[in-house]
Amino acid sequence: MYTLSERANIVREKLELFTAKPSDYETVMKELPNLIGLIEEMEYMAVLCRKRIAGYEKELPYYTGLIDRNCGYDALQGKSICEIIQKNINIEMDKNILKLTMFPLIKNLTSKTKEYLSMLICNEIKAYFADTPKPDFAHSTCVLVIHSLYAKPEWIRDNDSVEVAAVVNAIKTHFLTDDDGLHLSIYRMGSLSQRHETEIYLMKEHDFITWLSDRKPT
Repeated sequence: MYTLSERANIVREKLELFTAKPSDYETVMKELPNLIGLIEEMEYMAVLCRKRIAGYEKELPYYTGLIDRNCGYDALQGKSICEIIQKNINIEMDKNILKLTMFPLIKNLTSKTKEYLSMLICNEIKAYFADTPKPDFAHSTCVLVIHSLYAKPEWIRDNDSVEVAAVVNAIKTHFLTDDDGLHLSIYRMGSLSQRHETEIYLMKEHDFITWLSDRKPT
């Protein structure tokens, strides 16, 4: 059953006044400015919410896609291609290492896209660890690896053209004591691959050297 919020109940009670006492002119006129103020406040918040949602819907396809100005496509073509890219985030634990596989990351365009990306990651982390023991990284110095896999050489990005803050914010929320240089190191790497996506790893510092050595070709 839907329950009205406290503010909505206030509006409903004041509206009932107009039905219960239509002849009580003095009481009605006394309450009318407050009622109008509440309605205007709710309308203002509704407009803000609609603008925020519309902003995500408009800008997220550009942010999460592999097509943008670096790839030589115009805006309209880029948008149509980006809209079909699956914004999936897969999570797995390999021993003591957390791994997230997700869509390609590009440089943050607006604060809304960064917030949305953090929200996507946080939601997947919460869902995955709802019935799985969460690893304890909070009391260790950790390393966050952001590994970009590129399907074509022309899609390779500079380090400052890949979103990092949104990833760090989400990881900190669920696993870390802090994300400063004393608690977290960030390692950026890239590879040519058949896939075009991003791999994110979180591990304790003493596991990083072994992890990195195991990835090097012999």
